[in-house]
Amino acid sequence: MKGFGFQAAGLTPAGYGEPGAVPSPLGTSLRDELTGRPLDARKIDQRTGRYERGPDGRYVGMSSKRQMVLLAFRTTLGTAADKGMGNTIRQLDRIGDNFRGDLLARLRLALQRQIDANLLTIDDLTQFKAGPRDGLRPGQVYARLRWTDIETGQTFDEVT
Repeated sequence: MKGFGFQAAGLTPAGYGEPGAVPSPLGTSLRDELTGRPLDARKIDQRTGRYERGPDGRYVGMSSKRQMVLLAFRTTLGTAADKGMGNTIRQLDRIGDNFRGDLLARLRLALQRQIDANLLTIDDLTQFKAGPRDGLRPGQVYARLRWTDIETGQTFDEVT
């Protein structure tokens, strides 16, 4: 049987002999940091926007629904390959009396496809001023969106 065997690729059609077996990878490539269970998407660090790595250097996992939420928050509408993904938060130019309602409407629009598909519900939106221990820029106002994954019942708080 021909395969990547003992001869150089230029002398015969890709060598001869049985190809060597590749060992299966150990563990899961994307895992939950606490439980070790496999997950289906790379975890995004909310402060940096980069994929997060664990202490062993491997990528850490998160659910694909949570990743969709974070990507919708961090992407300006019309700038991704999927032109329907993203938000219009940057168009808010001042904090007025209805800032919370305006922001909630824009976040709801960014997640509308997931809401319509019964993947998640938006529960609450609160504003807060970052302090020195929040890991965010102190003094800057942030919004915290609470949403629920309908399938698992898990509730998440995302800062935007």
